[in-house]
Amino acid sequence: MSTIKLQNFIFPDEKYCDEPEMFFRGIDGECCNRRNRSIKLNEDTTVSFNSYFNSFSVGKWREHTGLSNLSLTIKYRGDLEITAFNAIGRVKNTGNYDIWNRSLSGENFYAKRKKIKTDIVKDREEGFDVLRISFPELPTEGVLYISARAVKESVFYGGYYSTETCSLRDIRLALCICTFKREGDLKRNIDAIKSEILQKQDSPLHNKLGVFISDNGNTLSNEEFGHGLDINIIPNKNAGGAGGFTRAMIEASAKNSFTHYILMDDDILLMPEILYRTYGFLQLLKDNYIDYMLGAHMLSLDDRYMLYESGAKRSGTSLLFPKRGWDLRNPAAVAANEAKGNPYNGGNPGGGTADCAGINYSGWWYSAIPASIVTRDNLPLPFFIYFDDVEFGVRNRKNGTILINGICVWHPQGIGKAAPRMTYYHIRNILISMCSDADRAGALDVIKYVSMYVFGNIARYRYEEAEAALLALTDFFKGPEYFMRIEP
Repeated sequence: MSTIKLQNFIFPDEKYCDEPEMFFRGIDGECCNRRNRSIKLNEDTTVSFNSYFNSFSVGKWREHTGLSNLSLTIKYRGDLEITAFNAIGRVKNTGNYDIWNRSLSGENFYAKRKKIKTDIVKDREEGFDVLRISFPELPTEGVLYISARAVKESVFYGGYYSTETCSLRDIRLALCICTFKREGDLKRNIDAIKSEILQKQDSPLHNKLGVFISDNGNTLSNEEFGHGLDINIIPNKNAGGAGGFTRAMIEASAKNSFTHYILMDDDILLMPEILYRTYGFLQLLKDNYIDYMLGAHMLSLDDRYMLYESGAKRSGTSLLFPKRGWDLRNPAAVAANEAKGNPYNGGNPGGGTADCAGINYSGWWYSAIPASIVTRDNLPLPFFIYFDDVEFGVRNRKNGTILINGICVWHPQGIGKAAPRMTYYHIRNILISMCSDADRAGALDVIKYVSMYVFGNIARYRYEEAEAALLALTDFFKGPEYFMRIEP
């Protein structure tokens, strides 16, 4: 039997997220020492870890993995009294109304919680008091979390969830990044990965993670980014995001040793702990989920507690984002985020993907795709940019997408980012993405959709966007032979 760490406790950090309620609740954020990653608790003070990053998504783990036992090890000094809870959340209102209002009010969620049994053993280790907590009866839904009450003045130094198992998958991750002259953003993420994973001999991911960077701008060098490490800079023509991600996967596949390709945007903010959580989850996947994709929540880079996207659905010419705007500082929203089914119908299951009946793809800001489904006849289409992840996800939706709390990235929001020429890619590529899909829009819907762009932009004097919409429709009707001949 091997003991495998599944999830570390993490603390607010100025580099990533400094919102205390994303990590713990019940105490002032000033009680947290960010430098040495500890929480000071006065006598009779209680801290709860019913939070996005430090609760444990026990329902998703039980459903998708072979998790049969779970332990929690925490380090502290003083005297702590531990209570464990299981919270099951739902969305109250089933109506179709403004999602921003409902999320920000915090009134649309509820969670039922109950205490759960624990077996606790006290120990000493390297000068710290240690509690080893096991859960003899694991819940099958919702999230699991603990609260810690200080019997006397104490300091909490964190800990980790783990399991004992003799059955682990040999997971090897290829981190595939496409970049075009964004050296600053890219270097920030690569430096974090190097210091926290690649250069640590005792890291669980040491020799299990390779990095493949498709350099569409031809501005990077191996000496600058990856000298002596498994970081591969791949000079590439400017083939856009679709071509860059595909090139990185092809290069990774040539080594024939990776089980998953993690497609990752160059301008996200990535916390290295997310890679550890991804690795732990994939190691324990059940056989019937081995070809599923593991996505990541996109949180807003401006408001780092706000859920911007948790998977999405392409339906005809529409894109639907069922959880946009949820405030993840709200513990009821955290529990509701783990509920099965569509959040618009009270959380009731209704088919669809592994996570939610309302989604059929997850974006490529961070998505772990099994190498088994990336074959010569199942590569992303050469869209240049936009809708490459939508089309590939919908095409492979039978494989499903799993999303769990605590696996996320922060990304600049799309609002206000698009240049007028993006209208061309938006319309052309959504039409292409519908071609082989039974859930495509009818002719009348397409006429309405394109007309809205043309006449709507003319009315606002945005003639370039109107012209781009017409050009997109014209090029779409030239057919696949023309499309496949276009230089990126």
